[in-house]
Amino acid sequence: MYAQELTEIAILGLDRRALPAHFKPSDTRSNLPEDAALLLRALARAHYQRKAAAPLLQMTQLPAAASPVATTPACCERSAQHLHEILYGPYRPILPEFLQALQAARRCLPYRHLPAMLDLALKNTDLADIILALAGDRSAWLAQQVARWQVLFIVPDPARWPLAGLEERVHILRHVRRQNPAQGLELLLSAWEQDGIRERSRLLPALETSLSPADEDFLESCLRENHRELRQTAARLLSLLPDSALNKRLQGYAASIFAKGVRGNRWEIHVPDQLPGTWERDLVLPPANAPGGPKAAILRRVVGSIPPDYWTTLLAARCEEILHQWYQSQWSVALLQGLAAAVQRHRASAWADAIAIYAQQHDAPRISGLDEVLAERITPAALMEAIHHLARHGGIIRDSSLSLYLLQHGNARWPDEVALALIKGLQNKMIQHGRHASGMWHYRALLRQAAAFKINPHLCTAIEQDWHPEALLWAEEWEKDIRFLIQTLAFRRDMLAALAI
Repeated sequence: MYAQELTEIAILGLDRRALPAHFKPSDTRSNLPEDAALLLRALARAHYQRKAAAPLLQMTQLPAAASPVATTPACCERSAQHLHEILYGPYRPILPEFLQALQAARRCLPYRHLPAMLDLALKNTDLADIILALAGDRSAWLAQQVARWQVLFIVPDPARWPLAGLEERVHILRHVRRQNPAQGLELLLSAWEQDGIRERSRLLPALETSLSPADEDFLESCLRENHRELRQTAARLLSLLPDSALNKRLQGYAASIFAKGVRGNRWEIHVPDQLPGTWERDLVLPPANAPGGPKAAILRRVVGSIPPDYWTTLLAARCEEILHQWYQSQWSVALLQGLAAAVQRHRASAWADAIAIYAQQHDAPRISGLDEVLAERITPAALMEAIHHLARHGGIIRDSSLSLYLLQHGNARWPDEVALALIKGLQNKMIQHGRHASGMWHYRALLRQAAAFKINPHLCTAIEQDWHPEALLWAEEWEKDIRFLIQTLAFRRDMLAALAI
């Protein structure tokens, strides 16, 4: 090994063991350092390489020019140290929050962390755009020195479309669609007949970028494709166009399925046993063995494609009334799963809020696939209303409850009232139970995985109070979790304060 070979040379001495040629630079200048200096440099490099458990960056050539003068100032040294602890310490989930605060402060990433951040941009496409926006003027220059980063700064060239590989074509198509949607559609059509199923399946979803009614005719033609995945993608894109012909046909199907009952104000649901040909083409139904049977699959697809606000018009009812009847329907699972798909597809946060509040207030049964959508789409205000029962139950949250799922997996920040009530409830529970607290172990994951990162860090001072040492003694592991919560909140508070300077 590299380090072992250097160690042997150092122990034996250069008078007994010559320094191998591969440790010497290939430069033929006369002012090269002596072998002893080269050995010391190589040993230092081996030390840091072993410490990092990864090879150090190798520049293939000397920089062609000096790095450019930065037009956007880098963040302060204190913030640079915060980023170091985020990247290499226990605070990795805070990285998106740090990047957003850095962007708001109109500062760029610290220079010493650019290599790590560019590597992260290669691996994490969700963070790539904001990382590159904050990388500063030196990032493109730095990428010229290390080949693997150059792909981050390549501007897609439409002229390369006929010769480009599939992944590059996807990159080109998305780029062109952002600049000129019509040109992007022309590029796709130029090779559509020659492309196979694999190419078509990768390229067609790119039309979602700058999707417009101008794409409707082509997407309608894709509904007649033989390949099911292509038809599904085309149907999904067409459903995103509010006035598309497909949406109008779907609304017609919905009107024929739902009808007011002869008794009371309930709606009867009539799913046809035999689907007309247009239904089969537009719905792109799953295989016959789908959960709940073929009729449930039809309901899921119809409800899941139409914008949720349509139902208040068709059924002439408020959102809460619709949810009440759908939860009580024999088709409740299919209806609610379809509604969850529609909320996700059409980004209908108002409906996510209404579903979460209704489910909590009526202790509604959990529906598979619905919780994930609610957690992603619910707003902080609705989260507070959905778990208003915390105050009535002493701030205690039950295991396996929807409230726990929303708090632990949701994207919404915890409202201050919710955070304080939950922490106070935990403190009281720990005092009451001494060394044993049955049914409370789910709080440990809640503290480490959610509370530390979703509570307003300015509440740190309030939250670190009223923890009784005698209560902490009932389980040493609890003390670690609580200290992690307080330390993380303090770290986030200091991080935001440093960026605000």
